[in-house]
Amino acid sequence: MMRELCGVRRSVPAAVLLQELGELPLAVEWKRQALRFWSSLTALPEISVFKQAAMGDLAAEQQSNTRDWAAGLFACAQQHGMELTGADGSMVAAADEGAIAAC
Repeated sequence: MMRELCGVRRSVPAAVLLQELGELPLAVEWKRQALRFWSSLTALPEISVFKQAAMGDLAAEQQSNTRDWAAGLFACAQQHGMELTGADGSMVAAADEGAIAAC
């Protein structure tokens, strides 16, 4: 649909079209939005169901070595030198959401 709106051929790669439109690739945008979501969870009280669910996903990923959204987000953050949990296992806000590139 984007190609049709811009009047370009179907053979134009999506990455090129996004670059021309000044948009980030979808993978980068997803990671940026996921870090923003994680940072918003850190502001919630400890009794929040949303925060507890995120911490449960993190604990499950660490114990069973599964690949879910939390695993992908943490791997990407670590590649960029960011830690999303404190030494005590508590949630820490992402330092720089804009620094995420394609992981």
